[in-house]
Amino acid sequence: MEFEVQQTLGVIDVRRPRMRTSNEVKAEAKKPWTDIELEGNIEADFIYATLLGGDLVPFGYTNMRPIAIPVETGASGFTILDVGALRNRGAVGMASWLERAQGLWERYASTRSLQDYPRVVDWLNYMGKLTQQQPKRRYVVLYNTSGTNLVSCVVSKQSLPAFRVDGATIAPKNFIAESTTYFYETDEEREAHYVCAVLNTPAANEAIKPLQPRGLWGERHIHRRPFMLPIPRFDESNPKHIRLAELSMSCHAKIASLNFTKTTPARAREEARRAVSKELAEIDKIVRELLEFK
Repeated sequence: MEFEVQQTLGVIDVRRPRMRTSNEVKAEAKKPWTDIELEGNIEADFIYATLLGGDLVPFGYTNMRPIAIPVETGASGFTILDVGALRNRGAVGMASWLERAQGLWERYASTRSLQDYPRVVDWLNYMGKLTQQQPKRRYVVLYNTSGTNLVSCVVSKQSLPAFRVDGATIAPKNFIAESTTYFYETDEEREAHYVCAVLNTPAANEAIKPLQPRGLWGERHIHRRPFMLPIPRFDESNPKHIRLAELSMSCHAKIASLNFTKTTPARAREEARRAVSKELAEIDKIVRELLEFK
């Protein structure tokens, strides 16, 4: 679920902002979900940040998105809350939203989906995609699950951008990796940037090409194929590993200050690559040596 934050009667209640289904997400949805929209006030404790696969560019992103999701953060990870648990916590806005979502799920989901996931919260945690995430980890490395070319970025969960609504600031509770991205979480900043540097190289992209299925327009679907590469475990005593991490940090700083002029993911990614072409050439050279690629 991904939403646009809306103003209410000229006043923004940062504790319970009014949300509605994003038009962009509806446009990308499949029937029968394309015409379905929810709107209502949701407690700020349930507003998180996410990135879709199409938002990723090398060493950064074009658009951080707010999502409303019925989870709370515990010592061991995310706990998914149903309507009853939400009401017990006094979260009547999120409970009402989830109740309406459950009604729509029962009305429009396929028979198979309802058999496997009778509650919409069960579908949200399909194959443990929510509860396996570790919100206490400081950094998350993301890459796209589909597309022709591999792109990756690092997100610092402690430095998430706030969502601005008519002068008011709504801070996301945490970051949640969405199903169109794969992720790796760590507390070590240099490790995160080392992994990201490797994933963004032409060397890594070329190496997965023979493993990707081909469609009408070329290779597609990346999924877990980057994990099949012989990427060495991060070693803080290895100067090449440290250099890759430093270069990735430098690239992230450049991309963060870039005003993208392109609107499609492919063109935005090319724009990002041009902005860090010098650094990327050095990264690629080091990675080819590390992975023993020609």
